[in-house]
Amino acid sequence: MQGLVRSLVCSELPDLAEQDANALFLRIFQQLSSAPGGGAAEDAAVEELIAQHLRGLRKSDRGLDRHLRFQGLKNRLPSESRGNRSSVLALLFLLRGDPYAGETRSPQYFTHRGRSEPKESGASKASDPTVRTVYMGWQLSAGAGGPPTELPEAKLVRDLLFALQGVSSDCFKLDGSFEVDPAVILSRPAWVVSQKVLELATLHARLSNQASAEGLLQQALCEALRQQLQDYYEMLALLMSRKLTLRSLWSWLLAPRARLGFLATLSEATRQGVFGGAVASTVVAFAQSGDLEVQKAATRILASVVRPLLAMIRAWMTEGELQDPFGEFFVVAASVPLQDLWTRMYRLELEMVPSFLSLDLARKILLTGKSVNFIRLCCPGQVWSSTGKEATTEFDLTEIREPQEGQEGPASSGLLRGLAERVESAAQRTNEHLVRLLMDKYALGEHALALRRFLLLGQGDFVESLMDALQEELNAEADTIHRHHLMGFLDMALRQSNAQFCPADVLARLGVKLLSPSAGERGWDIFLLDYSIDAPLHVVFTPAAMQKYERTFAFLWKLRRVSHALAASWSQHMTLQRHLSFLGKAAAAPATAFSVLHRFSCLRHQLQHFVQNIQSYVMFEVLDTSWAKLQAGWRSCTDLDEVISQHDRYLVSIEEGAFLAQGCESVLSGITTLLALALDFCHLHDQACAASFEAAEAMEEAEEEDVGSVFQVLRSQPFARSLAECRAQLDGVASSFSMKLQQLLQSLEEQPELRVLDFSFLCCRLDFNGYYERQADSPAGP
Repeated sequence: MQGLVRSLVCSELPDLAEQDANALFLRIFQQLSSAPGGGAAEDAAVEELIAQHLRGLRKSDRGLDRHLRFQGLKNRLPSESRGNRSSVLALLFLLRGDPYAGETRSPQYFTHRGRSEPKESGASKASDPTVRTVYMGWQLSAGAGGPPTELPEAKLVRDLLFALQGVSSDCFKLDGSFEVDPAVILSRPAWVVSQKVLELATLHARLSNQASAEGLLQQALCEALRQQLQDYYEMLALLMSRKLTLRSLWSWLLAPRARLGFLATLSEATRQGVFGGAVASTVVAFAQSGDLEVQKAATRILASVVRPLLAMIRAWMTEGELQDPFGEFFVVAASVPLQDLWTRMYRLELEMVPSFLSLDLARKILLTGKSVNFIRLCCPGQVWSSTGKEATTEFDLTEIREPQEGQEGPASSGLLRGLAERVESAAQRTNEHLVRLLMDKYALGEHALALRRFLLLGQGDFVESLMDALQEELNAEADTIHRHHLMGFLDMALRQSNAQFCPADVLARLGVKLLSPSAGERGWDIFLLDYSIDAPLHVVFTPAAMQKYERTFAFLWKLRRVSHALAASWSQHMTLQRHLSFLGKAAAAPATAFSVLHRFSCLRHQLQHFVQNIQSYVMFEVLDTSWAKLQAGWRSCTDLDEVISQHDRYLVSIEEGAFLAQGCESVLSGITTLLALALDFCHLHDQACAASFEAAEAMEEAEEEDVGSVFQVLRSQPFARSLAECRAQLDGVASSFSMKLQQLLQSLEEQPELRVLDFSFLCCRLDFNGYYERQADSPAGP
């Protein structure tokens, strides 16, 4: 065999010096006569070394092509030669004839890796016969062309421990993640185990070197993750003090590998655009895992993450302050005027609400802080201070409990037990204080009653006195009326009615408002009563609410004007009738005069029936019912939002009942047209009465014995023409009234069911005996 090996060396390397040829022969023979190869791991190591050598050749030597050819030839080796593959490949590599195969490429590193280090002397053998050094691969020399050195297992384990601490070493380099140094060639088993350990080292490096994030919750999360690594560092300190093999090291790392994997996953999940309360929601999602260990770790992390959030909640609910330097809180403020504090200044950022807070609870937190700021900024002289044990209780995490085996996780069983109770207690205390403040100190109910008395015409004696005083003034052209002039009539009406006993603050707020006049309008069309509202009542009686009061006042004022005008026409009619009877000559009057007056009286009764039913329906069934509901609702209110909501519902019910809501335009138009016809009737009645009084005065001047003179007066051309014109116009008004009322009844029947009242009862009252229905069915007129 020696001869064959020597002849092979001489034939393959004929130019090699004799001394070098002998040294090479000895090493090859030592390789061939050594123990069997290490199987697949040894084959992989040798193949890797050869492939690395071929890839390192210069381009002129076609290293890449040689590497590909080597891979193809290797795969074509017969299966029966696989047992000696490493020896065959090592022998072929030693006999390579490239210009880089020199002394520097010593083949000594091809000795079997599973064997013990050769004993150098008897002294060393006697000193420690049990010592057995195990090699895991080779490490190429740093200098060009230097021989590779064997890599002991102890050095490999030491470098792995360095990597687990985040430190680069000879074997492993950190460049984003830990990788095996290109100069290190490991056996297949060592490489597999090292890669698993390096995965753990990379996870640790990412956790420990993550950039400091902006935001209190992100910073708290980073600190919690670092706290979770303390057990990992203690384990590494223990491992550094022990002599470990590669297998024992991996067995020690199995438990922390799962922990670090969870921490790394959590860290990555909270980096992808997650901010504010969403960070806590992400941790809560991990706390709902079915793994009990993951639940415990996530709960401990959550205990740190939510502390800044709970501090923000406490500051907002007790002091009304937004301690949110990074914009992480789910309550955000807008820059708006102070008068819009309640409606527009603060709002919820739904994306920032953590998952362990329900939306209803988040709204209570928002409402409580708004109430504190409203008391401080919109209630003059009021200072809100949180006192008492409940108010100063910190929103700590003493109620967070680690999940026990067989129980649900903390997120699904009440993550922060007691937080909801503390929030509701603080909200109830603050909101009830604000409601009491508005009702007692600022007399919210008293001002609402004043609006009902004056703007909704609930104070009847005041309304009649005001209408009597303003009758002449409001009949004038709209552009000739001045507000300061009307204020004097308003003060007079207040002193003449029981309204004078209202509180002085209420009377001081009452005033007159004139709309911008248009061509042809009278004072009746632009006149409105006004009621001054200031803070903090402006949050309930908003400008939009006051506009609804003004619209309702305009409608009711028109109703009362028509009712007052009809009453005045009746009084005028009665006066004329008594006057004629006192003259004793009524029997001498022609029948046409009596028929005209009788026709006026019949139509006035129809108009009064219509106006009184509309007025009674609005005043009693709409206003009184709505007011009773408002009073009952306010007594049960627990926060300002409910107070505002009850008042809004009150106005909505008034609008719907008074035909001012959307969808009732046809009804309102019909009623307005009928009221205009009633005013036309009153004007026509005034003309007829004026003509009759003129005729009566002429009759008084005629001699009593001259009956012919009396008849001549009654049959005079002006008086007869006036009565004929009035009768013709009266017939037109009566026909229009009948037709418009029939259309109104039809519109009321066609109205959809509203949320407040049903118009069917009003239809029954307006046509209780079916008179207008029969007129509608009859082809002829009335």
